[in-house]
Amino acid sequence: MNPANPRKRKFFRLHTLSLRERLPLLICVLLLSLIAVFGSVAWIGVRKASMRAGKERLLSLSSQLSNMFTASATSVKGQLNAAAREQTLLDFLQRGDTDTSLTGGAEGSLAKLIKDTTVRRVELLNDRKIPIASVGESSIDIPRNSVIPENDSAGVGHFYVQRDSIWYPAWSTVKMNGQSKGYIVQWRLVKASPQTIEQFAQLIGAKARVYFGNTDGKFWTDLMGTVKAPGSTNVDAQGIKQYEREGRNAVIAKERTVPGTQWVLLLEFPVSEILSASNQFLYWLIISGLAILIIGIVITRIMSSNITRPLNRLTAAVSAASPENYSFRLREDRTDEIGVLTHAFNEMLGQVKNAHDVLQRKMSEAEQMSEELRELSAHLQDIREEERKHIAREIHDELGQLLTAFKMDISILKKRLGNENLPLVAEQVTDMTNGVDEAIKFVRRLASELRPAILDDLGLVAALEWYTEEFNHRYSIEVDFRVDRQEYMLPAPVVNNLFRIYQESLTNVARHAKATKVVAELRLIEGFICLSLKDNGVGFSGGKNGKKTLGLTGMKERALMIGGRLDIESLPGEGVGVNVSIPLPGDPQQILSEFHVGLNSKS
Repeated sequence: MNPANPRKRKFFRLHTLSLRERLPLLICVLLLSLIAVFGSVAWIGVRKASMRAGKERLLSLSSQLSNMFTASATSVKGQLNAAAREQTLLDFLQRGDTDTSLTGGAEGSLAKLIKDTTVRRVELLNDRKIPIASVGESSIDIPRNSVIPENDSAGVGHFYVQRDSIWYPAWSTVKMNGQSKGYIVQWRLVKASPQTIEQFAQLIGAKARVYFGNTDGKFWTDLMGTVKAPGSTNVDAQGIKQYEREGRNAVIAKERTVPGTQWVLLLEFPVSEILSASNQFLYWLIISGLAILIIGIVITRIMSSNITRPLNRLTAAVSAASPENYSFRLREDRTDEIGVLTHAFNEMLGQVKNAHDVLQRKMSEAEQMSEELRELSAHLQDIREEERKHIAREIHDELGQLLTAFKMDISILKKRLGNENLPLVAEQVTDMTNGVDEAIKFVRRLASELRPAILDDLGLVAALEWYTEEFNHRYSIEVDFRVDRQEYMLPAPVVNNLFRIYQESLTNVARHAKATKVVAELRLIEGFICLSLKDNGVGFSGGKNGKKTLGLTGMKERALMIGGRLDIESLPGEGVGVNVSIPLPGDPQQILSEFHVGLNSKS
């Protein structure tokens, strides 16, 4: 594989991992799944519980803050109500502002209401809500009609912005005989430092923020300046809102009106602070999960090693098992399934050794028997060739001579009957002569088929060429015989068997191949005498029955008897190829030179 080619890169596959690698991977996946599932469930539960506790705390604190500011407003109204009952203010309102002698006493009563720095101005209004007496800072440019609502004897009013400052009024009605004669208005400055706000937030906890607004929703403040109105989305059944405050993350908030005032109190809790406990829980859950995962992997690694080590020994033993070391045994020091497997393996080795010994003995006997059969077959082939040679010589010499003598006698008889006018006898004599000629030809052909004399007289190449011509003449199948030398100095068994293989191959072509041409070659190739035949017939696929393959088996046996090899190649419709290779004894060039020397000495 070329690592530079990304297309040929092998990807991760589970089946390529060993058992020692799969077990930790499996445990890792299981632990990760369990930690992820149970951790997610636990974290979601803690998150919901934290949010629920935060909302409950938000409701409780907002209620407490509302009550606290209600008590403060009640205290302020109590002070104003007490001042509204002072006789000095009643006399001043009753006589009007024409009596200047009462002005000092009224202002003195009003001055008593400036008790801290947040109270900057106190006014006395007549029944038409027009200031007639005041103490403190200069007047505030706010219409008094909008400050004091109708039919409200005392209260705390809206927030107002005046000269970059936030004010709110507190008032009480001055009554005489149940009728309203005027109003005492106390103007208070909203004044809080960032440190005060931060201390208050720390006192409440969860980094909470408190905002105040008018009941009409048009003004909101954090007691240091104006702020944007809160969001109004995602309001649950308890009236708790959830939105995003500018410059901060998501918050939950609860609005509550402050009784006795025209205010709305808004308490906000950052969601991140509420969920900090669940996030901390998630952090420790992840740390614990990683620790459990690492411990699980280490334990699994140890266990997998304990399991795979004996398996590796078994694998190595199986790989090392050979006929030379079937006698070794693995140590049986375990009582678990691995121990049972080891015991079974040792038993199997013993059985395999016994079976191998029996098989070796039988193979040795079979090889010896096969060798003996091959030697017997070679001996029988030699005897058969000698018998063929003897029979061919006897037929050629004895029967040929008798037929020749018989033909000579017929010729003499024909000459003696030549002067006689016996046409019927002459015809019979002519038929006898023709019959004797045919018999002589048959005897010669039979002797040649049994043992061609040319094979003994002129050698293998001449015999193959002669048989090629005979085959062409008899079957009208073109045989192209090619040879690279005129003759080879070969042992008689090699010559005999090569000739018979050639003869049997051409006979099979004539009987089964339905071929029109055969190409045959005899070559000397790298110390081997090679004979090959290739026809253009129908071929076969290897499904031949036993009767039709006996000839091929005989050809292979002939090649084996002379130390060679015969290969047959064929496919349906592509003909049959027969290739025989026989190793030459000694140096081939030396054999050829000895042959030429032999030819020269004979000449």
